[in-house]
Amino acid sequence: MSFLIIADFLYTMNKFFIIFLGLIACQEVTNQDHAIEEISHEITYEILNDQVIINKQNPGVSSFRLFNDSTFYASADFKTYKKVWLYSLDGDLKHEINLEPVCKAARGSLLAYEIINLDTILVLPNYSNIIYLINAEGDIWKTVDLGPHLSTEGFFQLRPCGTPFRFNDTSLVFTLEYLMDNIAPDKRMDFTHYFIESKKAPLLLRVDNIFADSLTTRLGGRGLLNHFSQPSDATNEFQRFKFFDNAIILNSVFSDSIYQLDPNTFEIIKSTLIKSEFCIPKIKPLTAHEYQYGNIDKFIYRKIRARIFNVEYDSDHKRYFVFLKHKAVGETQTASIVILDSNLTQIDEVRIDEKRYPVAGSYIKELGLYLYCEPALKDKNEKHQIVFERFDYPKIN
Repeated sequence: MSFLIIADFLYTMNKFFIIFLGLIACQEVTNQDHAIEEISHEITYEILNDQVIINKQNPGVSSFRLFNDSTFYASADFKTYKKVWLYSLDGDLKHEINLEPVCKAARGSLLAYEIINLDTILVLPNYSNIIYLINAEGDIWKTVDLGPHLSTEGFFQLRPCGTPFRFNDTSLVFTLEYLMDNIAPDKRMDFTHYFIESKKAPLLLRVDNIFADSLTTRLGGRGLLNHFSQPSDATNEFQRFKFFDNAIILNSVFSDSIYQLDPNTFEIIKSTLIKSEFCIPKIKPLTAHEYQYGNIDKFIYRKIRARIFNVEYDSDHKRYFVFLKHKAVGETQTASIVILDSNLTQIDEVRIDEKRYPVAGSYIKELGLYLYCEPALKDKNEKHQIVFERFDYPKIN
């Protein structure tokens, strides 16, 4: 049983304020004072019932996706239309991917997907350890059950990383949620015990030769989060691992550093302290007791503290961008981007207007780093366009 389901059960039955770390650790946005160039994707959005609708279709999960050496803006709806729409950078709808057959086969909602090409799309369902390989028409041409590769270590659920799970053309990397089924029944309401035990278990799974009949898998990452938290702290951050040029980078709201991991052993091979002129980016984790019983004061405190909330990478100029949110002063909270070179050596820091950019930026291979700019909506029926603004930064050799 998923630990998050247990947490939701406690919230419902006991009316405790359960704080899900994923909401704290989710990727947010930024901006800057440097020159910017506005691009419009000419995709009209409509706000309806507090949902963002693209061409009267719910985009669900939106992101830039690179395949066939081209970047597309992907809008995916896993529940209603069960499709992925792929737009070119000038806003033209180029492709659609049919997800309905895989939704039926998985008998539930989908969690993440990766596009190798239009004939090879990998889909990860929610509450499943099975990977479905489909084409754009939705035909399922292969399934890969990773459950047997996890069973010797206990009960886990596959979770996407931040990239989300394609490490290279033939290898995948997942984070692992340690399930409550591993805990003795009489200790399942003891969250301190759960977190201590979960930190002893593998946190990452690498799968090689995904298209072959025989897979190669390796597990690792035991105690990885203990480098910046106590074993009993509530520090499950599944999407904080990102893949850039064969490197795995870990960031956390609970640490003032970013970490480069060995992609084979998942051991830390380098850590870099992020130094900011404006803040000390580190939040003290909630204890398991605070997590379980919903310390609202602690939750509010964490939301206004300075923290690292995303990392992006310029593969052309070999630059990392670490997005920082500064400590709030009253109702104002600013942000900045720290720039590092390929060796994770800090080069510069640029302050940005956090109010203008409520979501983290995206690196677009053909164009550079762009920051999502969300217009203020005066009316729920008002139409607007998704706008990204280019972030100009020093390209130091």
